[in-house]
Amino acid sequence: ERLLTEFGFKCDCEACEGDFKMPPAIKNISAAKAAVRIEKEILSCNGKGLPKIFKEITQLMNENYKSFPSLELVLLQKCFAHVLLLQAK
Repeated sequence: ERLLTEFGFKCDCEACEGDFKMPPAIKNISAAKAAVRIEKEILSCNGKGLPKIFKEITQLMNENYKSFPSLELVLLQKCFAHVLLLQAK
């Protein structure tokens, strides 16, 4: 339905036919960019600096929690989980 109204064509894929939910919109682009940057930092830090990264994630989540659901919060939650998993090792 959205493709037809916004782009002028009808799609017959399973997601469109099943009326699957669209991914949440980005409501705060700077938080989304920060989440992408943080994920890269997590992957390259080898466990060092995790407390600082964790603090930044929680701060961003606290600043943006009212925009849930949104892509930036989903990305931040992924980073949050990743840090917790690394700390548990």
